[in-house]
Amino acid sequence: MATISRTIRTRYTADEMRSYISSMIEQRKELRAVRNGFSWQESRLTILTRFVTGTVDLEDYCVVLDLQVSLLGKFLTKRLESTIDSEAKKLKE
Repeated sequence: MATISRTIRTRYTADEMRSYISSMIEQRKELRAVRNGFSWQESRLTILTRFVTGTVDLEDYCVVLDLQVSLLGKFLTKRLESTIDSEAKKLKE
């Protein structure tokens, strides 16, 4: 199992980030099939899918990712890390 951990500084509040992440989950084709594996509890997004489990914790101006990629999803790790890093750059602009 691979672990992806990131702390991302943003220019957005926790509420703004929650709205942004929720809309990304709805809009991205590759997430539509697993969107039932996402659940919010206040400012924490819990992810429970066949390939990825973990949490995304939101604070004002900060996002903390703690994700575990299963052996089945290991082929996704590099792409997932690349996508996270790319999106993180956008959040700082």
